[in-house]
Amino acid sequence: MGEEMKNTIKILLLHLLLSLIAFITYVTFESYSGMYFRTFIFVFVPLFNIFLGYKYVKVEESKKRRLISLSVISLVGIIIWFICFLNYINDDINARIERAVVPIVVPSEVVWIFYGIYNLFLVAGYFIAEWIDLEGSLGKYELSSIILVINFIPLFFMWVGFSIKKIIKEP
Repeated sequence: MGEEMKNTIKILLLHLLLSLIAFITYVTFESYSGMYFRTFIFVFVPLFNIFLGYKYVKVEESKKRRLISLSVISLVGIIIWFICFLNYINDDINARIERAVVPIVVPSEVVWIFYGIYNLFLVAGYFIAEWIDLEGSLGKYELSSIILVINFIPLFFMWVGFSIKKIIKEP
C-alpha cells in the first residue's frame, strides 16, 4: 500500500476519531452548556478539517490521488446519506400500504442521527437552522437534499488546508 493510500486512510480514521470525540463532548458538556459543543462544532471541526488537508494531502500527488484524499470523507458520507435516504423512502412506502414491504428496524429520523455523528457539519447546519427559525418549515425530502450538500463541507475545508500548503511550498 502506497503512502498516498495510507494518508487517505489516516484522513478517514482521524475524521472518525473526531466524530467520536464530538459525541463524547456532546454527552459530557451539553447538559452543562451547549456553548462548549457549539464552539467545538463551529471552531474546532473546521480547523481540524483544514489541518487534515494541510497535513495529509501531498502536493506531489497526482490530481487523481489528491481528489481521492480530499473527498474520502464526503464519499463515505454519500454512502451513509444514501442509506438514510433509502430508509426515508421505505418509511413512505410502508406508510402508504397496510403491510410493510421492508420491516422498519429504526425510525428514519433516528437514522439521520448516525449521519450527524459522522458528518459534524450537519450538526452545525441544525444549529444555524434553529437560529434562523427554519425548524419544521421544510419537508424531509428538502432537508435530505440540503444534507447531501452539507456533505461536501469537509471537502471544502480540507481543500483550504491543502491550498495553504501549496501556497507555502510555492517559491
